[in-house]
Amino acid sequence: MSGHRTPLEQDEMIILGNPEAETGPGVRWENMQDEGGGELDGDGHGGALVRSHSVTSLAPEPFMIMQSRSLNRRVILNVGGVKHEVLWRTLERLPHTRLGRLRECNNHDAIMELCDDYSLIENEYFFDRHPRSFSSILNFYRTGKLHLVEEMCVLAFSDDLEYWGIDELYLESCCQHKYHQRKEHVHEEMRKEAESLKTHEEEDWGDGKCAKYQKFLWDLLEKPTTSVAARVVAGLSISFIVISTVALCLNTLPYFEPKDE
Repeated sequence: MSGHRTPLEQDEMIILGNPEAETGPGVRWENMQDEGGGELDGDGHGGALVRSHSVTSLAPEPFMIMQSRSLNRRVILNVGGVKHEVLWRTLERLPHTRLGRLRECNNHDAIMELCDDYSLIENEYFFDRHPRSFSSILNFYRTGKLHLVEEMCVLAFSDDLEYWGIDELYLESCCQHKYHQRKEHVHEEMRKEAESLKTHEEEDWGDGKCAKYQKFLWDLLEKPTTSVAARVVAGLSISFIVISTVALCLNTLPYFEPKDE
């Protein structure tokens, strides 16, 4: 490797300390292989500079991570391909959340427990999540106010809150009732659907000659949502009940009581 490097090479390399010195804090690995399989033997001292853009090819040392944090006041959060830039100190406001804990990580393994990939060169951390709700999540770090994302499924929003380590109790009062109401409604619909599927699986009319007629009569009398005829039968049944109830009530009135001659 020659002593003169182009600006592009200088931007791509992570250089901590003096790479030309024989000893010191420079980052070097013995006999490192490049992407094409050739050996990177450094500048004659048996080492190689780090040129990786991703942690998939090389895990940085803790002091490299700490120095990257000290040199950058801001960080890029890439959520599902959408990049957001924020100050590190903003993430410190919620230390027990995923991003708050990321701020305190100082080694590769701890970082990879919280994100899916990262690059110290680009000062970027990648999260393989849908980005729809992240603007609301990040705004919570900035303003302290958490709002429901209207166009998003309430269960998906709840899953995102759990992933980022944010309790749903932090939702603003204007969104609390709406959030819980929608969540209960979805759970109720899912429960009804599960019961319907379970009932459908449990009903076995056999293979007899009258099996299809038995099923038809059962659906006609017990399941008004299965057909128009079942709705008509259900309507007639309700009508008879209402008429009978009204008739019984009218019989108690003195006006309708039989009079003795």
